[in-house]
This record gives sequence, C-alpha cells and structure tokens, in this order.
Amino acid sequence: MNMIKQLYTIILMSSLTGCASMQGAPVAEGGKTALNASVVKPALAQLRVDRPVDVAPLVSNYLAAIISESRGDVDGAAVYYAQAQVADPENVYLKEKTFSLQLGMGNMEEAVRLARSLEGYGAPLVPLMQMTLGVQAFQVGDLKKARAYMEEAALASPKLLHFKLISAYIDLEEGRDVDTVLEEIEGFAHHASLTPRRFYHMGRILEMSGRFDEAIGAYAASQGLDPVSVFPTMRMGAIYRQREEPLKARSVYNSFLKMNPSSLMLDRIIRNFDEGKPAGYLRNSLKQNIAEVLFGFSTVMAAQHKGLASYQLLNMAMELDPDYDFSSFYYAVLAEQEGLLHKALSYYKKVDESQQTWLVSQMRIAEINFALGKRKEAISLMKKLSAQYKDTLLVTRALAEMYYSAGNYKDSVKLYTVLIDALKDKDNPAHAWLYFARGASYERLQRFAQAEVDLEQSIKIQPNNAVALNYLGYMWLDRNEKMDKATEYITRALVLRPQDGAILDSMGWLLYKQKNYLSAAKFIEKALDYIPDDATVLSHLGDIYSALERTEDAHEMWAAALELAGKDVQLRKDLKRKLAGLTKAQK
Repeated sequence: MNMIKQLYTIILMSSLTGCASMQGAPVAEGGKTALNASVVKPALAQLRVDRPVDVAPLVSNYLAAIISESRGDVDGAAVYYAQAQVADPENVYLKEKTFSLQLGMGNMEEAVRLARSLEGYGAPLVPLMQMTLGVQAFQVGDLKKARAYMEEAALASPKLLHFKLISAYIDLEEGRDVDTVLEEIEGFAHHASLTPRRFYHMGRILEMSGRFDEAIGAYAASQGLDPVSVFPTMRMGAIYRQREEPLKARSVYNSFLKMNPSSLMLDRIIRNFDEGKPAGYLRNSLKQNIAEVLFGFSTVMAAQHKGLASYQLLNMAMELDPDYDFSSFYYAVLAEQEGLLHKALSYYKKVDESQQTWLVSQMRIAEINFALGKRKEAISLMKKLSAQYKDTLLVTRALAEMYYSAGNYKDSVKLYTVLIDALKDKDNPAHAWLYFARGASYERLQRFAQAEVDLEQSIKIQPNNAVALNYLGYMWLDRNEKMDKATEYITRALVLRPQDGAILDSMGWLLYKQKNYLSAAKFIEKALDYIPDDATVLSHLGDIYSALERTEDAHEMWAAALELAGKDVQLRKDLKRKLAGLTKAQK
C-alpha cells in the first residue's frame, strides 16, 4: 500500500472507531449504510500511485461527507463529496456519489457535467446518468439524443412502464400514429400496480388527440383503480367543462370528494368552477408530458421508501416543467416526512396562489412553523386562511387543532362547535373524532359535564374508540366519580389496545386507587415501555412505589417526572411537594 492509501486508511479507520452513534448513512436507494470500513473501501480502491492527489482536502472532505450522510444531512454530504471530488478529480466512486447527491439537491447543471464525465465507465448509476442526459437533451430539443439516452436507461428495467410512456410521447411528437402508440402501451407488460398510471396516460394521449369520450373512459378506469389520485378527476372535470357540461363536471368532483373527504386538492378547481372561470386545458407539450411521467415515477420510488431516488426524479421533472406545482409540493411533502422542515418550507413557498396546491401548501407552512415554535406566526397564517376560506371546514379544523395544541381551549371549543353544527349526519362514525376533540377541550377547561356529554356521544357513534373510552374513564377515575363505569370503560379500552401506554397507565392508576399496588406497578411499568418520557406516568409510578415503601424508587420516578413536567404548573407543584415531603421524612 502506498503512503497516500496508508494515510487515508489510518485517518478514516481511527475516526470510525468512535462513530457507533452515527451508523445508518442514507444511500441512493434510500436505505441505510453502516458507517464502517465498507463505506471507505470503494473510494480507497480508486486511489492509484500513478496520479497526484491532494491528500488533505480529499481526506477531510470525504470524512466530512460520510459523517454528514450518517447524520441524514444529504445536502451537506453533497457539498463535501463535491469538494473531495475536486481534490481527486479522477476518482470514479467520488464522481458517482457527487453526481447522485447533486441530482438529489436539484443542481442539474453539475449533475449533467458529472454524468457526461462518467459516460463509458459502466458505473452502477448508469441508468440514472442516462436519464439525466436524456432530460438535458429534451431541454435543448434534441429528440434523437433524448430517445437514445432514455432507451439505454430502460435496458436496466425493460419492463418499467415509465420508460415505455416516455418513448410513446416521443413517438407522438415525431408524428407516429396515435392508435399504434396506444396499442403498444396497452399491450406493454408491466407491474399491475402501475395499471392506473397506464390508463391515465392513455387518457392524456386520447385527450391530446381530441378523442374526449375515449379519454374520459380511460381516466375513469384510472380513477376506479386508484380512487385517491386526483389527476384523473381533474382531467375529466376539465373535459366536461370545456364541453359545457357543468352537471357532469360537478358529479365527477363530488364523486372524488365523497371518496376523499379530507382532500383539498380540488379546492382551487372547484372555486374556479363556481366562479365561472374557464377550465384548465391539458398541459401537453413534450417536456410537460415527460415531466408528468417522471413525477409519477418519483411517487413510485417514494412508495418504495427510496427517498433520494424520488428527489432525483422530481428534480428532473422540475427541470423540464418548472411551473408544475405538484412537483414542488410533493418535494416539500417528502422533505417534511424526513424531518427536513426548513427545506420543506422553501418548497411549499414556491407554490403560487393561482396554483392548485396553494391552499394545502399554506396550511403545511403554518403547521411546520407551529412545530418549529413559531406559534404566533403559525396561528396568524391559519386564521387568515380560515377567514379567506370560511366554507372550507378542513381549514377550520386545522385551526381548531392548532388552538388545542397551543392550550387555547376556549377557541378550540368555538371552532369544534362550528364544525359540529355544520354536520348533516351527526351520528356518522366518521365524526366521532369531532365530539372527542371538543370533549377533550371542555375537560381541559374543567367543564366536566359538557366534556362527558361529548365524549359519551363520541363513544355512542363509535363504540370501539379506545382513545375516547380511556379518556372519559380516566376523567372519572381522576375525579373519583362513576368508578364502576370508569372501570368498565378503561377495561374495554385495554382490550382494544393492549399495548397503548396511556391506557396501561389508566389501568395501573385504577388499580392504585383500589389499593392493589403490586398489580398497579406492573401495569404502569409496562406503560413506560411505550411512553418512557411521560411525566404523568412517571409521577403515578412514584406514587405507587411510595405506597409500596420503595422510597428510593419513588424519589427517582418523581425527580424524573419533574424534569419532564414542562409547563404543567399543577403537576410541578405536586411533584415538588412530594419530593420535599420525602426529604423531610428521611431526615
């Protein structure tokens, strides 16, 4: 081994010995890679004696890159890999890593440059590189090259529908017969899960060709197989409106909302419809069609938990069609799911008010700001949206939940009442959560009689609602009221959800009240397996240990509970009193 390799190995190996907590670096496939020697070897294999390497920046940046990956900081890793690659520009492994992460970040210019430099190496990421170069060819209008790159990429997955769809749109652009193209798509062997997408794109092609009845049939088939997808509904509604058939458009919209009552994706379209504004025409340039295929491909990757691949495909889609708001929105959703809240915010903010995903994006901005501790800003935005969309009850619901989380129970009660008063079928089990939410708000306001009415109504229309059963049972138990019913409700809840920490705590506390301390301890100790940082549960266990004369254990539990009690003034007061009493007794 030459000196460069020795130095590289020594530094990396020594740094890895204390990195057990940094295991799990994300890779291109969206999985996890242990931070150990196997991470280092690929790059080491590229170090050769016959070329100069600037060792210091290579080692330091490569080490920083793998540590950033292990922490989930893909953007940071991309920067460090790029800097390491500059120090060792012929290192194929570093080029591949840099290419993959730059594409995931959306730095298309650099991704294209690296993909070109890697042509001919036979690298594992060849299909992705060819797709990147294909997108670049689409951008400059070179269909011959675009087709060649995409066909080469397809060799890795010859049965993947998305490559067939890309080929079909190129064929149409070049004037190929529509029926022949449709026959090839229909006869293409693909995974059954992609059949709804096949029908959707057949609908697009038929709509582009002016064959609207057939397009509606294809969209309806897609919708039937994938009822949560808004895209077929959007197109069917648009066709009906263009044909001046508003009743059919309304029926299509209502059918979707009946199946997806919590969706706001049609909000902008329905508002435009109600205001008599024209329907949106199909965005059907070649680049827009390819972007739509890539967007769909990204959702497939996300469903398979291949996050980086999904980002990469979304960035390709946005490169071809930067005005397609669903790509920005979905990118933000993925970032939010991964806990990258600031990145998610930046992409939600890219959605314009005229675009379909604007309302949902604004609501997500408010929710993220709330999670980041910007509660006043979040509530202010949600109040503005609620005033602007008074008839959109999902916005009212979001504001009510935000008030509840902020401890503003008076306002949460007001808004939950608005929502309950608007119900047409008050006994529908789907509305049990509303009565529960208002009942919980009443309980926090110590308006126990009203809380009991709402919680009982929630249980009446949804008898197996373990959360409501436990909440009401514990409310009675805590107030030493209706102990027989409290026992019944908590027992029912535990049967329904035997591994729920809150319900296990309730059962333990019930046994404590019955002076069955040993059994009580077992239940609450088990509860801590599920909710170990719950101050109330720790306080309960301290009380039980105290009753069992396990003084040191009681002190440990109460002290731990006090650390976690936060802003719960009454709980903090009670814990301090108990700890002080214990100290006094010990003296």
